[in-house]
Amino acid sequence: MITQSELQRLFEYNEKTGVFVRKVKTAIATRVGEQSGYLNNQGYVRMRVNGKTYQAHALAWLYVFGELPNLIDHIDGKRSNNAINNLRVANKSINGFNREKKSVSSSIFKGVLWNKKCRKWESKINANGKRKHLGFFSYEQEAAHAYNKAAIELHGEYARLNPIGVKGQQ
Repeated sequence: MITQSELQRLFEYNEKTGVFVRKVKTAIATRVGEQSGYLNNQGYVRMRVNGKTYQAHALAWLYVFGELPNLIDHIDGKRSNNAINNLRVANKSINGFNREKKSVSSSIFKGVLWNKKCRKWESKINANGKRKHLGFFSYEQEAAHAYNKAAIELHGEYARLNPIGVKGQQ
């Protein structure tokens, strides 16, 4: 496994941009001064270091803090943004709070879906491994407000809110 000192010897890391630049030539195909890493099919930047592939966000954390946590969350949800102020240590459950809405949902909002049986918008949220029903609403925006309020209460700083705010706080 790579160490902080070895990583700092091989690369320069820009904390504002999240970009690694090679300082040492380690293979025929590498060049000093070039940006390191490639975007994988899931949107993460990956890097090869000493014959092993790493997620760039993990290496950024190691470079700055000297440790490799099990899971790192991208605060803005952009998997390629490895600026250090966009990264935070998380666990699997907390990381899930920051996910975007499912693309197959009937609503444009996270945690909101159309309930055909009731003919109303339904709001739900996952918390502590269980799905919590937040209510039925006549308007999609009302259901989104209910989701945002519950997300703030349950997930705090890790909550990914709908771009509608919280009712009464706009």
